[in-house]
Amino acid sequence: MSDDRSEDKVEKGKSTRSGRRTFLKTVAIGSSIAFGAGHVSAATDEEVTITEARVPMESGADAEYEVVEKDVPKDWHEAVTHATEVHDREKFYQRDDVVATLVNPDTFDNAEPSIEVEVKESGSSSRDSISPGDERSLPDSIGGVPVEKKKVEETSDPSITPSIQSACGTGDYGSTPPGGVECSGSSPGTLSSPLVKDGTMYFATCWHIFGSSPVDDSAELSQSDGNTIGKVTDGDSTDDFVACEPANGHTPTRELYGTNYKIWGNYTKSGVQALAADNKSITKQGVGTCETSGEVRGVGTNVFDGSTTRHEQVRWGSSSTLEDGDSGAVAYRHHQDDKVLAVAMCGGVTSPYNLGGRYAFGTGAYHINQEYGYGW
Repeated sequence: MSDDRSEDKVEKGKSTRSGRRTFLKTVAIGSSIAFGAGHVSAATDEEVTITEARVPMESGADAEYEVVEKDVPKDWHEAVTHATEVHDREKFYQRDDVVATLVNPDTFDNAEPSIEVEVKESGSSSRDSISPGDERSLPDSIGGVPVEKKKVEETSDPSITPSIQSACGTGDYGSTPPGGVECSGSSPGTLSSPLVKDGTMYFATCWHIFGSSPVDDSAELSQSDGNTIGKVTDGDSTDDFVACEPANGHTPTRELYGTNYKIWGNYTKSGVQALAADNKSITKQGVGTCETSGEVRGVGTNVFDGSTTRHEQVRWGSSSTLEDGDSGAVAYRHHQDDKVLAVAMCGGVTSPYNLGGRYAFGTGAYHINQEYGYGW
């Protein structure tokens, strides 16, 4: 596994990652507190302190949280913050034939973030086929941020019925099924780590394994043997997640199938961008491809079928990182001892998302925390 665990081991509240300090700061907050981009404060003239992650102080659903802070180069942080603002303001994803956009945070040392715009090979949004005066043309840069156009080929849509390839984590896991095992709505997927809100711990996975309206239908979440473990009570189709109230005596657990790890909090958006800048990898345990890892590339927006737009998508890995059946798995990175931090909920990698199958993507764990108040 390429998660560089030895670099991240925390001793006496502090650790060193590639020369950058990482430390814990306890704050008196409730379990529903949300940190998205991450709070920032001055560390030195050349560095700033970001909130890298938030972690529970104990295992219960009523636990308060503490934050993990990290010192990063000031020039890099200012540059990636500006690039993110330009990306969000310009809305390149609204242009014809654009299928994805990404803020590439670059490395800490180089500190020259860029915006990547993926355009269909046959599309008309390329610089080659649109005149400079066309409002849909892509500039070479905007606000001092380079804009990189990448052509991608459309791929044919596969069957909408997932076919489990490696079949990891199938079966009945009793009353406390761990994250990473098979679950089912109207099609199979992978059980995520629990979501925590208002003193309750919920089962979680992707919306799209249920079909059109699982919240309205109070859809049932089942183990692979058909036993119902929860009922959908909340979620969002665009952000592709559901929270399921436990049923029939089942209880969520932070443990991850096939590992000795527990999901113990989540990275903020700034934390995810720092992972990308530091060339760090994240790992997932899913039903379709079992355990896979890949380097974080950044955070961006995907456009599906020319209509649905999904923001705050973490991008990592390659075409072999995810497969049918992995949807819902949590992508994580090692934090301390047996604890790992959630980075994203796995959403997809290949068609019908028209992204060429070159990387994995999923909604950032920080976004589910920030927008919906669920802790990890």
